[in-house]
Amino acid sequence: MIFKNRSRLFVKTKNIKNISIPFLFVITFILIFFNKTDYIIASKIKSSTLDYIHPITKVISYPVNLTLKTITHYQNMNLLEKENLILKEEIIRLKKWQKLAIKWNVENSALKKLLNSTTSDIKIIKTASILSFQPNLYSKTILVNAGIKDQIQNNHIAINERGLIGKVIEVGNNSSKILLLNNKNLSVPVRNIDGSFFAIFAGSNNSNYLISKFVKGKKMPKIGEILITSGNAGAYPKNILVGKVVEISTDKIKLLPFVDINNIEFVQIINNK
Repeated sequence: MIFKNRSRLFVKTKNIKNISIPFLFVITFILIFFNKTDYIIASKIKSSTLDYIHPITKVISYPVNLTLKTITHYQNMNLLEKENLILKEEIIRLKKWQKLAIKWNVENSALKKLLNSTTSDIKIIKTASILSFQPNLYSKTILVNAGIKDQIQNNHIAINERGLIGKVIEVGNNSSKILLLNNKNLSVPVRNIDGSFFAIFAGSNNSNYLISKFVKGKKMPKIGEILITSGNAGAYPKNILVGKVVEISTDKIKLLPFVDINNIEFVQIINNK
C-alpha cells in the first residue's frame, strides 16, 4: 500500500516537472522579449524626446547665455577701463619724471661747465655765524660775528656753498652787517654760463626774487637757465652762483636765488677782487 502511494507521488512529480520546464522556458522568453521591447521603446522615446527638447533647451538657454556673455563683456570692459586709467596715470607720472630728468640734466651740465670755469683762487677771509637776521621790507640784512679784528672790510662779499649771499656794508670790531642779495638796494652784474647774456639784477620789495634792472642787447636767457656773477665793474668776483631764471616777460626777468635766504646759518667772507 505504501509502495503504491509512493509510486503515484513519483509519477505526479515527474509529470509536474515535465510541464514546468516548457512553462519556465516560455515565461523566460516572454520576459526577455518584453525587456528588449521596453529597451527599444525607451530608446525611441529618449531619441524623440531629445529631438524635441534640444531646440527648446537651445531657445530657453539663448537669453541666459547672451546675458552671461554680456555681463562678462561688461566686466572685461570695466577691467580694461581701469587698466587704461592706471596706464594713463603712469604715463603722466613718467612724463613728469622725464621733464624733471631733462631739467636736472640741463642744470647739471651748466654746473659742470661752471665748475670747470670757476677759479679756485678765491681766498676765504673768515667763516662767520649769524648773530641776527632782519628780513623786513626795507633792511633785509644779517649780522655776523666777524669784524675788523678778522680783517673784514666794507664791500667784502658773503657766500656759502650754494652761492652769493650779499655784501658787507657795515663793519664793527667784532661784527659786521651784510646786505642780502634780495635787497632792492643791492645790484649784481650777472651772465649766463656761455657768456651770451649779460644783465644787472637787484632785489624786490616783497619777495625773495631778483628782478632785472638792465639787460645788455636783445639776447634773452631761457627759463631754468643758471646765472652767475659776471665780474663786470669789479664789484663781485667772477663765476659765483647767483640764481636760476624762473620767469621772463616783456619788461623784466625774474631770478630765484640759489641761496635760501631764510635759512642761512653760516657765511664765508671773501674779497671782492
